[in-house]
Amino acid sequence: MFLTDEQRDIIESIGKQPLFVLAGPGTGKTNVLSRGILHLLSNNLATKEEIVGITFTTKAAQQMKNRLCKLGLELRNQPLICTLHSLSMRILKEKGSEIGISEDFMIADGYESYLILSDAISDISPKVIGKIKDFSNRILLSKAEKKEPNDIPDGLFKKVFIRYQEILQFHCALDFQDLVIQACRLLSKSEETENFYQAKSKYLLVDEFQDINKAEYSLIKHLAGTAKGLFVVGDDKQSIYSWRGGNPQIILCFTNDFSKAIQKPMTICFRCPDKIIQGADEFIKREPKLKPRERNSEPIWILDCKSDVQEARYISKWIEDSIKNNQYSPKDIAILYRGGDIADKIAENLSEANIPITRPSPEEKKHVREFITCLRLVTDRQDSLALRVCLASKLAKGIGEAAVKKLRDFAETTNCSFWDALITAKSNNSFRRWHKSIQNFNRIVEDLSATASKLKINKLLYKVAKSLGYEKEPRIVELIKRAESIPDNWSLYDFIQDIRGLKGEQAADPRESGEEEIDAVLFITMHSVKGLQRKVIFVLGMEKGSFPQSNRDDEEQRRLCYVAMTRAKEKLFLCYSKKREGKMAQGYRFYDMSPFIYDIPDCYREFIRTGE
Repeated sequence: MFLTDEQRDIIESIGKQPLFVLAGPGTGKTNVLSRGILHLLSNNLATKEEIVGITFTTKAAQQMKNRLCKLGLELRNQPLICTLHSLSMRILKEKGSEIGISEDFMIADGYESYLILSDAISDISPKVIGKIKDFSNRILLSKAEKKEPNDIPDGLFKKVFIRYQEILQFHCALDFQDLVIQACRLLSKSEETENFYQAKSKYLLVDEFQDINKAEYSLIKHLAGTAKGLFVVGDDKQSIYSWRGGNPQIILCFTNDFSKAIQKPMTICFRCPDKIIQGADEFIKREPKLKPRERNSEPIWILDCKSDVQEARYISKWIEDSIKNNQYSPKDIAILYRGGDIADKIAENLSEANIPITRPSPEEKKHVREFITCLRLVTDRQDSLALRVCLASKLAKGIGEAAVKKLRDFAETTNCSFWDALITAKSNNSFRRWHKSIQNFNRIVEDLSATASKLKINKLLYKVAKSLGYEKEPRIVELIKRAESIPDNWSLYDFIQDIRGLKGEQAADPRESGEEEIDAVLFITMHSVKGLQRKVIFVLGMEKGSFPQSNRDDEEQRRLCYVAMTRAKEKLFLCYSKKREGKMAQGYRFYDMSPFIYDIPDCYREFIRTGE
């Protein structure tokens, strides 16, 4: 990809003073970040050991590495490029002992954190377990604000928060937010350690800066030092993560926070054609407007349907015909929505037409997670997080929440490991009512562990999958097949590390990846589309009361709609249905059109009324 004059000017400015680039959608951020790294290295302005590239997701990090390879910079000559969470993990693995964190700490993923929080609520006040989502959100936002339990006013929430942290510590684990907070604490405590990491990030390049929270911003300031080499890219019009503490004011205040900081824009849009980007810019009230490279495009299509059945029929037929006529491939098309079951009818229609789709269901994700967690426990029975997940799975039939609580209490009281508590419980009279269930669970794990060294890894994986009843799950079948071609010297542990993404530090990436590479129509939530671009985008749920929702921040929902619209490279359909059924519709609802549609000027949109 060639460089525009404004991109070239930005790249040549990197490292001279703190620099904030305001980059709208499709303006070539990845290209500029990659070329910026190349500029620093090829002009001997920095060594690879002095550069760190921070991306929003592990997938985005991989895309930047691939871009650098295409530009001629081999992987072995590239600097560290990772997410802020995985950088925090590296820092804590290397120097965490200075603040009492073992290098063997585990990272509790979203589901593990949920189980730990449910345990904490059970210990403090079981009657409020129905409010677990509220407690989870409050803990997440507290940590985003860099608040620890002692910073919280006395009350039930504080007690639950304290207990949650205690149980994390019992499991020798940190959650995703703790990674950043503890890295900040480490760098705050030791000037020597802070200087050590500032030397490693003398040139710090940060993508998606509009989505960072207060804790993450604090870590960036620790790492940036004098900030001469700090280079951040973002767009306040695409800030969509306030629910996890993302704050667009951080990016808007950048030039005030850093001495001699300057701001430069990137205004040429390479992704969206003129009517789509101009309509989207008018909708979001962007100033200055972006300049599209492609002109004379189709309008933004407003799909007006009488019902979700009619909507599904139209969209499915459109996709089927466009694929049959070789106009588009399945991988050129994405269906975007807020969440829930709103896309179910379209997915069913496409599947019936034998058009491939990629849409991992929550149930499928749960099964894959349990499968991988069981493998972890087979490899290391002292992995108490893995044991906790397995005790909530089909493997632990008859071991309910009361038994788990009693096991935890026993382990904490006697200062033994979670697994040792389980072994003791097999014959301890106080666990008499669960003896048979605990013995059965223990026998399954011991049997799998005993055969681990005797079977080929793919055979062992099949046996584990069968014990869970998941041996026919497509994604698990895929993992079993993948195990057939691993290096001869790999152990089960190596394979687990690989599929969990630990070799790429994906385990320290709490955010969803945006895009699948297979040739299939992609179904994806709007909050997960960072980095996504497809030739054809369908945005579902453009109804009043649904988008925007009346109980949410209108301006953030407007930005979310803008992000969804600007994923389209050729065609954009905003889909409105007068009637919807299902959970997302809360029964059987009649809708008006979203006011967001009316905020797009008439000259950029055109209606398709399927009932006519």
